[in-house]
Amino acid sequence: MQAIFVAAISLDAEGRLLRAKLARVPGFTHDVIAAWSKAHLSANCTVLSDGLACFSGVTKAGCRHEPLAVGGRKPKGLPEFRRLNTPCSAT
Repeated sequence: MQAIFVAAISLDAEGRLLRAKLARVPGFTHDVIAAWSKAHLSANCTVLSDGLACFSGVTKAGCRHEPLAVGGRKPKGLPEFRRLNTPCSAT
C-alpha cells in the first residue's frame, strides 16, 4: 500500500529553515489540500508548489499560491525545491 504525504517548510527572511511539517493525507485532491491547509498553515503565507492542480486548495486557507510548473523536470533539480521535493522510496 502506498502512503500519500504532504510536506511543508517554513523559512525565515534569509531563507533558513525554521520548521517542517509532514502529514499523511488520503489523497491529492483540492478538498483534501484545502482542509489540510486550514488546519496546518498560517493564513497569508505563501505556498510554492510544483504546479499540481490540487495545491490551489491552499487559497481556501487564505494562503497565496505560487505554482511553479516543472514541465516534466524533476523538482529536486530546481533551486526553489532544494530543501523539499517529492521523496520516493522502494517498497
